[in-house]
Amino acid sequence: MWATKKEFSQQLSAIYNSGTYVVLFFINNSDGCLQGYVQVSSGVGKASRHYNWNNSSVGPNFDIKWLNKYGKLCIKAFILYRGRCA
Repeated sequence: MWATKKEFSQQLSAIYNSGTYVVLFFINNSDGCLQGYVQVSSGVGKASRHYNWNNSSVGPNFDIKWLNKYGKLCIKAFILYRGRCA
């Protein structure tokens, strides 16, 4: 389960609901290294369980499936949006 900032929740929901395969890349804020990537596996607000993040800037929960996790491996990553690098 995960959540994102409220301002991204609506856009993420629209992309997921369009049937697009959504992959999120997790980058460490302190060193910019890729920590891993996940597939979004439920709609925003439709997580299989509930968690209160106690943060008013966080949007609704959604389920994720880890596709790959890295330790301290530092790789430069590109964010793909519908097959194009952004």
